[in-house]
Amino acid sequence: MLGRHPAIARVVVAVRGEGPSARLTAVAVPQAGAGLPALPELREHAASVLPPWMLPDRLAAVAGLPLTPNGKVDRKAAVALADAALADAALSEAAEAAPTTHGSTGSQAGRGTVTYERLVREVTTMWRELLELDDIPTDQRFFDLGGNSLLLGQLFARLEETYPGTGLELADLFARPTVADLAGLLTGRLGARPASAQAAPPPAGAAPARPSRRELRRAFRLGDDQR
Repeated sequence: MLGRHPAIARVVVAVRGEGPSARLTAVAVPQAGAGLPALPELREHAASVLPPWMLPDRLAAVAGLPLTPNGKVDRKAAVALADAALADAALSEAAEAAPTTHGSTGSQAGRGTVTYERLVREVTTMWRELLELDDIPTDQRFFDLGGNSLLLGQLFARLEETYPGTGLELADLFARPTVADLAGLLTGRLGARPASAQAAPPPAGAAPARPSRRELRRAFRLGDDQR
């Protein structure tokens, strides 16, 4: 079904990872002179025929699909190509978003003006890398997108390193479970300003109550955020 999209010449879908962390990766060869469609567009194209669990979570463009000695598509090699392509795209995106001022890259020092919109982009990039998803809606919860307690711990470590001095606690990630919520919290902690009225963070009074230690332990055991 994915291969019926007019912009795609060939495509193969492979599973990357196991269990709750498993992701469907679509490795596609675009039609000559055509650009690869965005992941949401491709998912919408296939949604009329495929069930949600068969829709790809990641999409990568390659020049050609690798073959086995028998002439069949080598799915393992195709996923490796996809990983490399997505990593290159992430590096390019990070380079474009990098501040022009010099200074520490692991903290807010030398990062220039910090805005809510910028924090949304930075937090989204972290989620994208950890969850291995191309499309990260800013209003969807971390666990609803396939996150688990291990990945949440890794996210917390990245946030602590990137935004030191904000007093961030693990409980904050449960109380602020979406990108938009978390960026709003960091906006207040960093004294950042909204880049536009439309992107203004939610008011502080709208924050959900922080979970207790017992609730946190229960959430880790269940692998979700008390849905």
